[in-house]
Amino acid sequence: MIYSVKLPVENSFSTAHMLTTRLASRSLPTKGLCHACRRSQRSLAPLRSLSTAGPSGLRRRWPYPLGLSIALLPGVFWFLSSPKSELSPQLYSTQKISSTTSISPSHKLISIPIPPQAQHLFSTPYKTDGSRADPDEVVVQHMMIGAPQIQIERPYTPINDPQNGEVQMIVKRVKGGEVGRLVHSLQEGQDVEVRGPIPTFSIRPSDYDRIVMVSTGTGVSPFLQLLSRLPESRPKCHLVHLQPAPGKEDWIVASGLLRRAQDDLGEDLIIHRPPASLITAESMKSAIGENPERAMVLICLPPHLMRPLCGGLTRTLEQGPLTGVLSDVGLSADQVWKLE
Repeated sequence: MIYSVKLPVENSFSTAHMLTTRLASRSLPTKGLCHACRRSQRSLAPLRSLSTAGPSGLRRRWPYPLGLSIALLPGVFWFLSSPKSELSPQLYSTQKISSTTSISPSHKLISIPIPPQAQHLFSTPYKTDGSRADPDEVVVQHMMIGAPQIQIERPYTPINDPQNGEVQMIVKRVKGGEVGRLVHSLQEGQDVEVRGPIPTFSIRPSDYDRIVMVSTGTGVSPFLQLLSRLPESRPKCHLVHLQPAPGKEDWIVASGLLRRAQDDLGEDLIIHRPPASLITAESMKSAIGENPERAMVLICLPPHLMRPLCGGLTRTLEQGPLTGVLSDVGLSADQVWKLE
């Protein structure tokens, strides 16, 4: 589906880019991205990434004819060849990479400083519905990295609190992944095209006594960001990060990211690393604790692991019914949030 956009004239080229990227992304590989980012790429990018800017006024209307998108392609090329310098959720800007660290042959940590004039995008963020977050809400955000030469973009979730002045992102390189290949070739001081931040999900920590997060691979990225942004008066947190399949690299150990999160939160965080086969009703009951009515469970898993735990997302990437292990332990649908 194509979404029409009601924007000021100066944003028309970014609109064209979003419309055509939406069509192109259906056939492009998404392997290697964190699961939350994949969903954002397929559904939030054309709709919510622009609605989060408030004044831009995106709304869903009757589809434009395909010919309109084709007619806008010259504007797309012009836009991609003319990056701006100011960080924005709608427009690409050229930013310098301040540091890079190779964690494994397939995983690289990059840091990008946030310009002072863009700090408000992280300190007073928008939610996915376009409204401003309340002071006691935490909004997990992601960034888009573009490869202008081949006109594609991919989403990546910062693993840190961007309010500290920079975004740190884990970029995985996979076969056929052009953006990952591009980022892995970049060094400190080189330029990268980015736009954002774009909201992924939001949560009010004071509503819960326990937040449980279940992830695997780079799906841990949104949870690392969430943990880094929790206030001092935070609920207890339990991170269940699954071990990789036999023969796969356990890059998260070499990164030291889990150890850093544990040091920061101390007794407020429990980290569990079971194999995927050991996510049982008993293990989830233990993670949820003795007061399940005040628990929230966030899931960022591939479909074959998500379905037996809580049921999958629908074909339109809606939450769908709660089934599986989490339904069996007595949780309600509003206590579980699934991220692709």
